[in-house]
Amino acid sequence: MDVYVENKIFSYFWSCKYYEHVVNPLNNLRNELHKCVDFIERHVLYNTSNSYANLSGHLQKYNILLSECVKPGLPLFFKEEFPFVAMLNTPQQKKNVRNVPSKYRMVCSYVLTMSGPWSNRVVRIFSGLP
Repeated sequence: MDVYVENKIFSYFWSCKYYEHVVNPLNNLRNELHKCVDFIERHVLYNTSNSYANLSGHLQKYNILLSECVKPGLPLFFKEEFPFVAMLNTPQQKKNVRNVPSKYRMVCSYVLTMSGPWSNRVVRIFSGLP
């Protein structure tokens, strides 16, 4: 086989592998993050209830998602679209959510970045979750 043809074949092969293993997972993560942001804005951020217990399943799912988003390199990938991701794992945020159960910490940290003056209420509500 001609070297040129062989190089073309390998180029197509590895570009397909790169797309499957790098680009697709990042796009899927971006789509899930959009869903997470929409859910938090609709059901948590402007919720006047004193408990989020009925949302605990969704909150745990999105906590796992946000935990994946703070892995090394991903905050840089999400910097333009989701600037809050870089702030989720700072020492100050960890200190703010230390009384929150671990299965809700990342979600609570995100809500804290968006809540403004409601931060004490947010931490109190998340601390009361089972």
